Amino acid sequence: MDSGNDSARPTPSPLAPTVSGLSSLISTTFKPKDIMAFVEHLPTFDGTPRQLDRFITSVEEILMLIRGADQTPYGLLTLRTIRNKIIDRADEALELANTPLVWDEIKSNLIRLYSSKKSEANLLSELNTFSDNLTLGQLFFGISKVRSQLFSILKNSEHNNTVVDAKGLQRARKENSIDVELDSLLQRFWEVENCPGPIVQATKEELDCEAHFVKNYTRLPAGDYSVRLPLKLHLDSLGDSYPQALQRFLSLERKLTKHPGLRVKYAAFMKEYHDLGHMSPVPASEVSSCRYFLPHHCVMKEDSTTTKLRVVFDGSATTSTGYSLNDVLMAGPVIQPKLFHILIRFRSHPVYRRHM
Repeated sequence: MDSGNDSARPTPSPLAPTVSGLSSLISTTFKPKDIMAFVEHLPTFDGTPRQLDRFITSVEEILMLIRGADQTPYGLLTLRTIRNKIIDRADEALELANTPLVWDEIKSNLIRLYSSKKSEANLLSELNTFSDNLTLGQLFFGISKVRSQLFSILKNSEHNNTVVDAKGLQRARKENSIDVELDSLLQRFWEVENCPGPIVQATKEELDCEAHFVKNYTRLPAGDYSVRLPLKLHLDSLGDSYPQALQRFLSLERKLTKHPGLRVKYAAFMKEYHDLGHMSPVPASEVSSCRYFLPHHCVMKEDSTTTKLRVVFDGSATTSTGYSLNDVLMAGPVIQPKLFHILIRFRSHPVYRRHM
């Protein structure tokens, strides 16, 4: 029998285990001062997402020790002390959200704000619905309130001083102060929602090309415009282009021979192009004086609902000197806005639809 030796062993102190080991001592009865000692050793939480799970687990292990006493003065004091462990930006966020001194509410807001499981992509995705519940007047801090379901944050500019801890200390806040991370997310949200302006700073070449057009264009009797080619390099830069153009033409002929239907459509396009005056035959006596022979080929899109056959004139085909027609011509500015800008601009104005 070792009963005598058992009586000589020291009684373990209830304060010996750390906060993280409380789960094994739930059935043990602790005095209030012992529980407060556990609370004092509770780690602080400043809003770092990776620390949130550990903080919540530690708090809930402590609260298990005072089950049923959470609404008593002793329980409220314990919860108030736990609340003081939430500091810095996490403390400010809970204050802005007017979070009551109820652990379930505190825990819910902390998870919503700082859970590491919520990625930045999720936050930006939820911000897409931010403007649906936001009126124009709510955009101005210090005039009205900004409510966000994503952050559960309420900023009330009418109260510049807020009680932030159990000791009654008050921290002066500037009227327009806002959490840095929230400010960064909102800034990125407005950048996404902002409609980019269609006006882009033109390059020197684009300005020169536009000036060339204004100086050299003429109006034809049929109403069309005619303009000289806007050269940036002399045509002497172009070498011999005839051999390549001839080779590509013969290759095109072989392809069209194998596809009679495509050949008919291609010939019809060329005839229409000639009838419209966009091209004209070169007399045999002038062929030797031609500076550039322009290759062409076709692109067929059977699923197109408009033009299934598209003929491409290849101005990027290089000559024997390595220069192409595109290389010696200036590129003017893009007049038509991008499709993305058109769609974004469409969202900027109300659209009404009515059946007649």
